[in-house]
Amino acid sequence: MLGADSHPRSTLRSRRLRRRAAWPRSLRFAQRTCFPASLASLARRGIPASRTLAQGQPRAGRRFRSGTDGADRRSEPVGNRRTVIAVAAVLLAAVAGISVYLYVSGADRRAEEKVQLVDALVAARDIPKGTSGASALAEGSIVASKVLRGSVPFSAVTDPQQLAGKVASSTIQARQFITDSTFLSPSEGGGGTLAAAIAGKDKVAVTISVDTARSVANQIAPGDRVDVAVVGADGTASVLLPDAKVLAVGQETAATAAGGNGQPSVAAASSGLITFELTQVDALRLIGANRSSLIYLILKPLGAIPGSGSSSVPAGR
Repeated sequence: MLGADSHPRSTLRSRRLRRRAAWPRSLRFAQRTCFPASLASLARRGIPASRTLAQGQPRAGRRFRSGTDGADRRSEPVGNRRTVIAVAAVLLAAVAGISVYLYVSGADRRAEEKVQLVDALVAARDIPKGTSGASALAEGSIVASKVLRGSVPFSAVTDPQQLAGKVASSTIQARQFITDSTFLSPSEGGGGTLAAAIAGKDKVAVTISVDTARSVANQIAPGDRVDVAVVGADGTASVLLPDAKVLAVGQETAATAAGGNGQPSVAAASSGLITFELTQVDALRLIGANRSSLIYLILKPLGAIPGSGSSSVPAGR
């Protein structure tokens, strides 16, 4: 009699199992999941025919078995993975978009900080030599323009008030920066005549001599505004010309007395020559007061109200 292992059917099954074990893992999985089992084998395993899959439909293997409702559980984790991947992709796209926006905004801000614009006075057209700064500004020959900080000369003029009482020292070309040496006052050797520095057509220039003690220690500069005060014979002080514009400042030295050896023995006190821009009537009043009264110059701060302080004060008060 044959043993249990020598039965023909058992031997054939053993051969099949050994042959299947020799297959690659992928082929074994495909054979197990892709080929439906026969009804007889399912009956031997005690599985009802109602739970079997349709002919040709993949059968769930040991790793992914069908649930009690017949639904394949393999589709559930695949769908979850796809949802997670889609959500992650949307989040990454949003983060990337925000990052690009922040970078572009920061780049614009850094570019603006790097390229700083400053105000400077530039010649809009050619300005002839001797043209006053006031007339050039009034005619629009000089305009304020925003330019790169690195292209502005160190001595560039940024305030139009700096051109008051000054004339062009040479011919200025269009688009040329206005600098400290472009416009000079007549006392500084500026090119042009004093008449070119007079701004108004109804104005004239008149010069008087005022010593150091009565001219704010000679600290008055062209373009300043002063109150011209006079002290009469009775000692009464009053403001003769309020808010007078200083057009030019020059120095003169009094003649020195010569000694017996022909050398100067005593140096006379120096006095300042102050040129004002006044109307014809005010110029005549100043000339008359200079002959009969003591003249004092009261320097006014920038932005002072014109005509302020024009009161008379008797002597001793």
